[in-house]
Amino acid sequence: MVRSFLLIVFSMCAHHFPLCRALEKVEIPPQGITPNTNQADNDDRMEHTQQQHRELIEWIRSHPGGFVNDKLEVRQADIKNPSLGSGMFVNGAIKKGELLYSVPWDLIIKPDGYGHDKRNGAYNAPLLSCEAVYSLIHELNLGEKSKFGPYLKYFHDFKTNYLFEQWSAAGTDLINYIAGYDMNADGTWLEHWYKVCDGSDVILHEKAALYVSTRAEDHLLIPLFDLANHRNGHMNHAYINKKIKIVGGISADGIATRDIGAGEEIVHSYNMNAELLARKYYGSGSSIDEGSGTTNVFYNFGFVEPMPQRWIFKNYLEDDKLVIFDLDYAKSDTGQEGELEVRWRDD
Repeated sequence: MVRSFLLIVFSMCAHHFPLCRALEKVEIPPQGITPNTNQADNDDRMEHTQQQHRELIEWIRSHPGGFVNDKLEVRQADIKNPSLGSGMFVNGAIKKGELLYSVPWDLIIKPDGYGHDKRNGAYNAPLLSCEAVYSLIHELNLGEKSKFGPYLKYFHDFKTNYLFEQWSAAGTDLINYIAGYDMNADGTWLEHWYKVCDGSDVILHEKAALYVSTRAEDHLLIPLFDLANHRNGHMNHAYINKKIKIVGGISADGIATRDIGAGEEIVHSYNMNAELLARKYYGSGSSIDEGSGTTNVFYNFGFVEPMPQRWIFKNYLEDDKLVIFDLDYAKSDTGQEGELEVRWRDD
């Protein structure tokens, strides 16, 4: 009974973030702004964030081959609710296949000799690339001499205490109890940093490792790319509308995968990649049917994903079985999101 109640509470976090934060008093993801009763402080923080976004876009545009679509903007998702953080939006209609941005190769932080991560051996594109972390640390040590100044500002604003592995023992035990398994059973990202990457426990280096684990696309830290929020799909709705195309030695391009209406948010999936899924979780591919599960997005990235969601729990009546169900808003006659729909899986 207690476990069922906690499962419901955890599920409710998707739409009631104050409830989530009350469980562990963690901060929201770094793109967001912590709610503050002082409106002036919130306004100052939002303006600081907006200025940072403008500087990043102009920095990309100022380099040969750099391109950011005039219809693309990074802004506060809802000025009335700062806790929702920033997102990537379009202010005009975008056609399928249209280029959203192109980041030149020399504006991407990557391992030396990109293509094979020597510390990770044959495992060529893990969620935590050791060499990408060392490249980031190198740029941080350069300080003002680094050409990545506008991008590194995001690192300095990056908070780590919302990540699951940074939680207290009590908070970790609670979530493991709800999930029905030890979410740290295969080791944490910092343990990977120490053991596999020969990393140090210098605070800056640990933060760099966690930044790469949550922000990198394989081995690459791509400015602007990591400002798009996460959403999976589709179960009932085609939420995902962007893909990244890596042209080695040339650029990283964001491309619309469908027609996008003015005002719509640009989103892509954070967890639909073979490396994350191979680590210990369930499924693979590009739809919710092949996804790794909402609890595992939470584990790796520190937030409860919006709909659609896939929940995977241990079946305590049959040890070799899992309890799996999907959630999404039903389609309505108007094409908008309707009532919440539940689909039980037979896995």
